[in-house]
Amino acid sequence: MDFETFDSDLRPLDDRAIRNRCVLDDDDNAIANYEAKVSYKKAEDKFTTQCSCNLWNAEKPCHHTASLLLKFSDLQEKQGTTNGVAIPLSLLNQEGVHVERYGTLVKDAPKMTGARMNSTFSSLQYTLVNRKVVTFPAPTKWSGKLVVNLVPATILEEYKNALYIEGKYTYVFSWKGEQEEVKEVSLFDLLYLFNWRTGDALDLPGEMRELVSRLKLTDVVGDIQDYIRIFLPLKKSGLVDLLVENESWDDFPVEDMEYRFSINPSPRKSFLNLELELFTVDQKLVPMPSPFLLFVSDQGYSSSFRTRNDALLFFKTLIEDFDRETVLHKKYLHSNSRKQIMTEWITLVMKEDELPFFDPTFKKIFILKTKIFKKVFLAFLDSFGEIGFKTSF
Repeated sequence: MDFETFDSDLRPLDDRAIRNRCVLDDDDNAIANYEAKVSYKKAEDKFTTQCSCNLWNAEKPCHHTASLLLKFSDLQEKQGTTNGVAIPLSLLNQEGVHVERYGTLVKDAPKMTGARMNSTFSSLQYTLVNRKVVTFPAPTKWSGKLVVNLVPATILEEYKNALYIEGKYTYVFSWKGEQEEVKEVSLFDLLYLFNWRTGDALDLPGEMRELVSRLKLTDVVGDIQDYIRIFLPLKKSGLVDLLVENESWDDFPVEDMEYRFSINPSPRKSFLNLELELFTVDQKLVPMPSPFLLFVSDQGYSSSFRTRNDALLFFKTLIEDFDRETVLHKKYLHSNSRKQIMTEWITLVMKEDELPFFDPTFKKIFILKTKIFKKVFLAFLDSFGEIGFKTSF
C-alpha cells in the first residue's frame, strides 16, 4: 500500500495541531481518500489522533496517522523549524514509560524507561502489562497490604555478576488485595503504589512513607538483619506481610540462644584470647547478630570512626549508657560515617526486651535478649577496664 500523493497543509507548531489529507493507492484501480489529524497537548505531554479510515480507533491509531507524524517530524528536522521543541520518539510511537523490574522502589520519575529528565509521576503515560497506554490516574486511599519478600541478591539478573554479593539480600515488593496478590507493582518514591496490571495508584499512608524514607537511605543490597529491622515494625502494625525467600516470617521456628565464653592461647606472645560464641540447644554455632557489630572494628560498624581513639571512647560511653540509661554516647557518633544505622540498632537495644534475627543457614528465627546483651559488655568493662578495649575490639 503506497502513498500516491501527499498534500500537506501544516498549521504552525504553536497550535500543536497538524492536518493532512492522505491519498492511498490500494491497487491500480481503487483510490481511497482519508483525512488524518494529530494534535499535541503540551499540558498533558501527549498526542491524540483521528482518522476517517476504518482501521483507526482511539486505543490503536492507524498507519495513516503514524505516517503523518513521521512526515512532519522529518520536515521539522530538514527545515530546522522545531522552535526549540522536539517530538520525543516515545510520543511518536504512542508508548508510555515502564520499569526494568517489578517490585522495586522508583525514587524519581526520570529513572523509568522512556521518561525524560524533567518528568514527574503525574505527567507521564504508562504502558501497562497488557500494552495499553494510560495517563497517571487519580490516586485512591490505601487498601490491602504491602508484601515484602527478602531474597538473596544473587537470584536477580542484575546482581548475578556483581562483586562481594554472596550472602547479601535485597527486597521485592508485591501488593495483596482482597482477592489476589499482584506482583506487577512499583513504589513511586514517598507517594504511591502503582499497579501495572490495572493502572491504579494507591496513596501511601504515613507509616509507609516513613518506611520509604528509610529505604532511600539504605543500600538496595545488604545484610538481611538490617532489612528485618526496617520491615518488622510495619508487619506488627498490620501494613506489611514479611516473607524470607517466599516463606512467611510467621512460619519459621523460633529459638533462644546460649552464650559461651572461652579463653584460648593467642598468637601474640604473653596474650590470651577471650572469645564469645552463641550456640543453639543442640550445640550448633550461630552467627553474631547485628548489634554485636557496634563493638567490632574488623568488618563492623566501629571501623567507620575517624580514629581508633574515637572508637574506644564510644565503646566505653555506650556500655556505661547501658547501665545508666543515658545517651551520652551520641556525641561520639558525629564523626562516624555509619551513624544512622548504629543509632537505629542502639535505640532498639535500649528500648526492646527481645530482638529477633534470622539465620539463612538454619532457616530459623533466633531471639537476642537485650538484657543479657548489655550484661555481657558491662561485665567486660567491669572485669578488664578501658585497657580491654585497646586489645579486644
